[in-house]
Amino acid sequence: KEMKILRDEAVEQAVFGYGFSYVHRRGPALSNPYPDSFFAEDLVFMRQLRWALGRHSVGLLRDEKGICLHMMHGANTANSFSYRTVAPKEFKGLNVFRLKFDF
Repeated sequence: KEMKILRDEAVEQAVFGYGFSYVHRRGPALSNPYPDSFFAEDLVFMRQLRWALGRHSVGLLRDEKGICLHMMHGANTANSFSYRTVAPKEFKGLNVFRLKFDF
């Protein structure tokens, strides 16, 4: 039973602990604000939201259209790595390609 609890905790951290991909309405964030923290505020926010609104109030959606773009940089606090490289031709077909970047 203890191993299941540890596994469930690890899965929850992996699924809900990276806020770069969150999409939410303003109201729930105002009533359950992100904590003023340097680290792990995303997971705390999601846990608060799920506790306040119900465990099933948060849905998971696989991004098939490229609406979320994670920029890798040297100041990332997460020990992130890319799962795959997106070819320029493929990137031009994603929704994020139409955004303007200042870099």
